[in-house]
Amino acid sequence: MKRTAPMESGKPGGVKAIPLALVFASDAEKRGWSYGRVTGAGIEPGGLSDPRIFGHDQDYRCQCNRLVGGTEIDGQVCANCGVSVGVAAVQQTRRCAHIELAAPIQHPWNVDCLFQVLCVVPLRLRSSARDEAITMRYQRILELDSRLRRMIEKKGDSVYDMVRAADSGFRVLHDELQREVNKLIDGDVGEGHGVSLSTLLEMEFRRLGEGFLSYARGIGIAFRISTRV
Repeated sequence: MKRTAPMESGKPGGVKAIPLALVFASDAEKRGWSYGRVTGAGIEPGGLSDPRIFGHDQDYRCQCNRLVGGTEIDGQVCANCGVSVGVAAVQQTRRCAHIELAAPIQHPWNVDCLFQVLCVVPLRLRSSARDEAITMRYQRILELDSRLRRMIEKKGDSVYDMVRAADSGFRVLHDELQREVNKLIDGDVGEGHGVSLSTLLEMEFRRLGEGFLSYARGIGIAFRISTRV
């Protein structure tokens, strides 16, 4: 399934329309883009701010300060803290991660598209006060997913059977998770001021700046862009 939309690119002499085709990425592709699996909220291993996944906030310096230098150590990984050194702004605007959901959910843009791997956008997109809602949404999703996992482990039934059980507590929790993912990607319905992955993606596409591909991957879609002749 493709979702197409004309976007505009400001250039001297006028505005040119660029046709954009969005193609949903598979779970395997999203895992391939990812620098690590997110399971928690902080800077701990697997956290939403884990420097091992998203990069450190200082150039050519690891988290524990045992590996410090310049371009000659670019890409090296500290044996102590596990952080790869490099240019902080580059790492933190390009490194995507992923969350493995306990049960598949639908992409809000296509009810026929089920996925179980949710992309986590680079850290710099979630670092400003304006975008705190995105981090909070990820935290809520992780919390709901953890509760679903505990229910699966306790009952031991098939995930698909548990989702299909209309009156079950699992189904209620799964529906809540679906709503949170929808809000993460598209924002709250009726709240024009809300920041979502879609609004961040549109702004970045219009700017066509560095890191654009990572932001696109953060929503879990692939782009095919062509300019009309």
